[in-house]
Amino acid sequence: TARGDYETALKYLSESLSILREIGDKGGMIPTLHNMAHIFLQQNDLQQAVEHFAEAYRLALETKDAMGLFNVGRDLGQLLVASGEKEKGVQILRQAYEIGRNAGLAGTEEIKNILNAIGERGSSLAQYKKL
Repeated sequence: TARGDYETALKYLSESLSILREIGDKGGMIPTLHNMAHIFLQQNDLQQAVEHFAEAYRLALETKDAMGLFNVGRDLGQLLVASGEKEKGVQILRQAYEIGRNAGLAGTEEIKNILNAIGERGSSLAQYKKL
């Protein structure tokens, strides 16, 4: 079942995260936490999703990881907006947009469109899950 696949994935990602923490590999922790957050989101565990996105984002800030800030910021920002923390979410989305624009990253236009949509009509969790 899909649920079993998620549980197996989380098990391996958790083991990986433990090793990465132990050896102090913050760069490796960012995508691991990001992937875990997506699984929690698929399981409708919004609290765990936000916690994992937020930790990945904090590590990306700490390590000045532009790709991490862009990718995690896009997802964390949307989730925060969708769950009612619009101001914080928009701030993170704007930062992700600027990073993407300055680096010429694919997906930057998507963030611009998300920001425009939020400005026009707000956002809901259902809209976020479609993205």
